[in-house]
Formats: sequence, structure tokens, C-alpha cells
Amino acid sequence: MTNMTGDSVDASLRAVLIAVEGKIPRDDMTSVWELIDADEPVVALENLCTQLHEYDAVVDGKTYNALADLGREFGIRQDLWEDIAVEDNR
Repeated sequence: MTNMTGDSVDASLRAVLIAVEGKIPRDDMTSVWELIDADEPVVALENLCTQLHEYDAVVDGKTYNALADLGREFGIRQDLWEDIAVEDNR
């Protein structure tokens, strides 16, 4: 996912949000969507990862890999996505 275009980053982040729908409270999801719409994808991803961890959400392997790819692309702290629980069939 290195050197993604702005459109592909946006699409990937939106796909992740759709994949985790219902795993964190609606208000937190709304906040992340608003950050994306405000062209703040890095903050949106940081907040999403933090909320997924804090609410003990479990994501599938594909979603986890997308979060990790985005995290590396944005240069955020690795522990933000590494702390997210993943289904056993990763």
C-alpha cells in the first residue's frame, strides 16, 4: 500500500469503517466519519484504532491488515493497530 493516492487512501479508510460498523458506539463512528470528511484521515485512523482497542472490538484478518497498511502509510504509531483484537482465522 506504499505511495497510495489520496483517493485510494480515502476509499480504503472508508471501507475499513464500513467493515467495523457496529463494533464501536455510533457516536464514535460518526466522529471518525466527520474527521474523514474534514480531510483529517490520519486523526480519523488514530481515533478509530484507539476506539476499537478500548471497546475490545474484534476485527477480521482482512480488516486488521487494512488498518495496518493504512497505519504504515500514514506513519502512525504501530501499537495503535497492534493492540486491536483479531479473529483467530487471521
